[in-house]
Amino acid sequence: MLAFAAGVVASTAPARAERHLVSRYVGAWANGDYPRMYKLLDPASRQRLSEAQFAAAYRTAAMTATLVSITPGHIGSKVAGSIPVQTIVRTRLFGTLHEILEVPLSGSGSGATVHFSGTLVFPGLRTGERLTRHVSLPPRAALLASDGTPLAQGPNRTSPIPDVAIQIVGTLGPIPAGDAESYMARGYPPDAKVGLDGLERTF
Repeated sequence: MLAFAAGVVASTAPARAERHLVSRYVGAWANGDYPRMYKLLDPASRQRLSEAQFAAAYRTAAMTATLVSITPGHIGSKVAGSIPVQTIVRTRLFGTLHEILEVPLSGSGSGATVHFSGTLVFPGLRTGERLTRHVSLPPRAALLASDGTPLAQGPNRTSPIPDVAIQIVGTLGPIPAGDAESYMARGYPPDAKVGLDGLERTF
């Protein structure tokens, strides 16, 4: 009986160490701690990818998916070299997703490390897949005065009282470079026209 118990402990210890590694990795991701995640990668992954490139891959995926937060859940057992993690992914455009993140490992037990692949940047991705997003903005709504007179309407933002409207409506234009990341995170396509000042910017 003692020998059997010792065998069970010995066989589960490596699995616990691997799940702990995966827990640290996804926990760091949930906190946006890319440097900590990078340190958990295997040497081959770090040789292929700099820390800056690694962080950029995650940030790009987050902006594409309009990621708000990721919450790791149950961590499963290793199958074919990967450990599955149940995740809850909250996004601005696509709502709340329940997806499995497959975390591939190099080595085993306490010597295991995470092997980076493109599927790691977002839960639910399969080998060969990558995130893309195609957005079509609806027509811009009219801006009306309190009596219902249009101040700006249609794609050309015209008004029957242009001398008054031009003073308060403001202008549209390409997304300013300094605001690009913020607009992308909210789901705007890079070629969108946005309000630059006045009521166009306010609304």
